Amino acid sequence: MSGRVENRGFTLIEVLVSMTILAVGILALGKLLLRSSKTAEAASSTSYQTALLYQQVSYYDALPFAQLVDGTTCTTSTTHPLPNTLCVVIATINTKRKSVKVRLTPTDSRIAADSTMFERSTPLPSQPLNMP
Repeated sequence: MSGRVENRGFTLIEVLVSMTILAVGILALGKLLLRSSKTAEAASSTSYQTALLYQQVSYYDALPFAQLVDGTTCTTSTTHPLPNTLCVVIATINTKRKSVKVRLTPTDSRIAADSTMFERSTPLPSQPLNMP
């Protein structure tokens, strides 16, 4: 056994280099996971916000015209998943038309407020079977 050295296994440098590459990869995956989590949370909040707006618009659209009272009504909800302040402003345009504005402002400042507006009018008198 003169002068012959066997190379078995890895050297310390090879192990350190491979661990460094693995650590960089894991950190990149961690950042990606964090970013995707924040994006999913924002998308979820936007969905809840849209659903709440739609619910309020449907309510005020179904309410009889005579029950639409001029004024501003604000309610605050602190419940999860979307704590918010919801304001509804009803204004008379003329005797037969009213304007309804719905504004939803989340308490989380990272989520933008959203609003919608529509007009309601008095129903036309019905004439069964189109008889004059």
